[in-house]
Amino acid sequence: MSNSRLSRAAIETGLDKFILNENFNAKKWRPFYIKNYISTEDATPSKREMSTKTLADVVEALIGVAFQEGGMPKARACLRTFVPEVSWYDFHDAHTILFDRKQQQQQQQNNIMIELPPYYKSLEEKIIGYTFRNKALLIESLTHSSWQLSRSTEMSMEVLELLGDAVLDSVITAVLWESESGSESAQNKKPELLTNYQMALLRMATVNADLLGFFVMEWRTTQETTSISRDADHATIITETPLPFWEFMRKGSTHVSAQQRAAEERHAAEREAILDAMARDDVYPWAKLAHLSLPKFFSDMFEALLGAVFVDSGSLDACADIVERVGITPYLRRLIADNVVVKHPKNILGELVTSKKVRYETDAFMKESVSDVTPTLDHICTVFVDDELIVRVTGGVNREEIITKAADEACRVLLQKKHKDYDGDDVDEVMTG
Repeated sequence: MSNSRLSRAAIETGLDKFILNENFNAKKWRPFYIKNYISTEDATPSKREMSTKTLADVVEALIGVAFQEGGMPKARACLRTFVPEVSWYDFHDAHTILFDRKQQQQQQQNNIMIELPPYYKSLEEKIIGYTFRNKALLIESLTHSSWQLSRSTEMSMEVLELLGDAVLDSVITAVLWESESGSESAQNKKPELLTNYQMALLRMATVNADLLGFFVMEWRTTQETTSISRDADHATIITETPLPFWEFMRKGSTHVSAQQRAAEERHAAEREAILDAMARDDVYPWAKLAHLSLPKFFSDMFEALLGAVFVDSGSLDACADIVERVGITPYLRRLIADNVVVKHPKNILGELVTSKKVRYETDAFMKESVSDVTPTLDHICTVFVDDELIVRVTGGVNREEIITKAADEACRVLLQKKHKDYDGDDVDEVMTG
């Protein structure tokens, strides 16, 4: 639901009149008696400026309060008040509609599936850990849109990915809501709950496509292969080979296959450094994850799987089990327990310069090829604060990574300058790999 629609709902219902957007001063506060209402009935109402985001945030906050106080029934009642044009179903009815609609689509397209093909059974049993009632939902969640181009009767993962994104948000929010920040209240010496700002930062750190893609690359099992030796005894050789989740994707594009293999090579080369940072560092590895440059279809595949599990089971707990199994919630708990700095370098830089304007200028050029491998782009980012050039960083594999690295380096430079360890006439140029 957009901010514009929610802000309009706040105005249409008269909620805006009750929003407090000024600091409360107890010394000057006086109760508002009936005579005050009578005397101001004919007075011209005062106007005040308020952003659409503030109005929308208050509506969302009220829905959250309603949910906390009375669960989904009260939340639905609140939603119907503010957005009456939408049909708001209870949880059971909404799931029934989703499940039945999917079955109808599959019947129309002759995609009903009772048993999984043998290749996919190990995925369900060993990796996902969930047994589907409607097996076609699993297959749909694994189907890239390129597969659909040559097989018009089959559905791809896009719709389930949209649903799975919302399910993942719900699972992560539930964990954050019940977590303690690690710091103690000065009054009662008890651990405090996370603030809304901390929850927003942690949510951004755990549902972004780079982290989800990395977990998808890590999610795997093994399969046994049997062969006969060429020696005289013709012994049976049993070996175990890795079977990654992402290899189960159905696609109809050689370009997608090439992207998968390139991502596999980068992941193999960089996974140990990322895993070490995730386990030990006190700062979130934004740049390392961005450096992997994983295509978005890796994270889409996982979110589509979550959507499929929800449609099949109607259970957020079953989805939470998947999020736990892939490693997202364990990592979230580590971020909270160890007070890891999860704020993105761009946000930190913005806070350092306060009211000044930060500008990122990026460029890219072709690297010289030292072999027959196709040349790749090398990205550069220059950071300005107002008109002052702060730092120039080179050696990024994509625009997002080089901006992240440049923001991080600019923070270091500005902090040095603040402590008079930096000569303001020089500009740092950093080469990264």
